[in-house]
Amino acid sequence: MCVGEAALGGIMRAASRTGRASPRLWILRVSFSCLLLLLGIERAAADGAFVVEDAEVGKPGSCKVEAWGSAADNRDSNVVAVGSCVVNIGRPVELEAGFARFRDGGEMGSELGLKGKTQLFESGKFSAALAVETAFDVLTGRHAEIAAVVPLTYEFSEQFKLNVNAGWAWDRIDDRHFFTWGAGVEFKPIDKVTLIAEVFGEIGPRTRELVFEDGEVFIEVGPRPKWPAFQAGLRYTPLPAFDIDFIYGRNITGVDANWFTLGVNVRFDAVERKNGRNGNDRD
Repeated sequence: MCVGEAALGGIMRAASRTGRASPRLWILRVSFSCLLLLLGIERAAADGAFVVEDAEVGKPGSCKVEAWGSAADNRDSNVVAVGSCVVNIGRPVELEAGFARFRDGGEMGSELGLKGKTQLFESGKFSAALAVETAFDVLTGRHAEIAAVVPLTYEFSEQFKLNVNAGWAWDRIDDRHFFTWGAGVEFKPIDKVTLIAEVFGEIGPRTRELVFEDGEVFIEVGPRPKWPAFQAGLRYTPLPAFDIDFIYGRNITGVDANWFTLGVNVRFDAVERKNGRNGNDRD
């Protein structure tokens, strides 16, 4: 999401921004970050519902579809679907679009996120990329957020990889700016199984709102989000182009809660599929 990758941002920042201060604050601040949602999708591993980005970008024509559902023990939830393809516009650029439907503090929200990502350089085991995304509130049509993140990846071996993220996010609804951060590891102990763990969060101002009651004006300040957030999970890859994710998360929206996520990821090459169909037509 959601840190998604800027990051989780998406759903995750949306809930953290609401702060649970009051229904009034929630309605005014239903903003995406998807930035979970989105920053991030070809990844050799992570992504899906994981927030921390890696620095990999697939070859032109490679595509992915990812979907997951999450539920928390405080009754919050989200359902996310994300699609992406890599195109060549002078350099490989991954273009992504995602939709999220979420429940936060008893209120429902829907958001759309768009993202672009390209690799800046790759040198041996070290690589860096740049991802930029934006998000919109589907119900109001408001432009909710803009974010950027620089993912750094170091591959110690084919089995172990470290990802570190640093980024910026602008909550346009409240006109607040945030520093976003994250770190994650990916470990493949055996064939078809990858263990993934990550921590992430953001640094920035709390929500504030002027409240008028009985002729008096008050400043209502939202609660301080509970960062850092944490996720750990198992990715099972029964087929080379298909993953199933089982994830446990803690405070992933900046609110004290335990989260459980089930996700699926499908990869394919649009160029090869097209060439295959054309070849069959000629036959």
